Amino acid sequence: MRFDEYYNETEYIFGDEIESEFAEDAYKMAKKHGISVLSDKELYCIAVINDEVIGALWTTWLSGEFSFDVVVRDDYQGEGIGNKLVDISIQEYGQTKEAYDNGDGTVLRVDVINPQMEKMLLKKGFKIESKQPGHTMMVKY
Repeated sequence: MRFDEYYNETEYIFGDEIESEFAEDAYKMAKKHGISVLSDKELYCIAVINDEVIGALWTTWLSGEFSFDVVVRDDYQGEGIGNKLVDISIQEYGQTKEAYDNGDGTVLRVDVINPQMEKMLLKKGFKIESKQPGHTMMVKY
């Protein structure tokens, strides 16, 4: 199946519209991929195909810092789902910054554990803030 076919079949569900069983599946997928979703993050969006969660996005906004976690099911990686979820998070960051920024240097900061995600974020204008084994802190202003 080509990307545009995946993309057109994919349903993106937001916030309160996410059913509890889908939320459970999203958290299980994150855990399987080694993503520790912190308690301050809320499940913002999921990607669904044929009633199966194939991707998820969590976001948080604390003290002038916006952050997100993205996970995509193994068999859908490389199909643009993660890219779409990252774009959704960047859009949400922009809207949140516009609504709540008081001029204190609002930043979008993410802890990246996947080298492919690091490459994607670099293409989207993120900068590497620091690197440690298995973790790259990236920022976008």
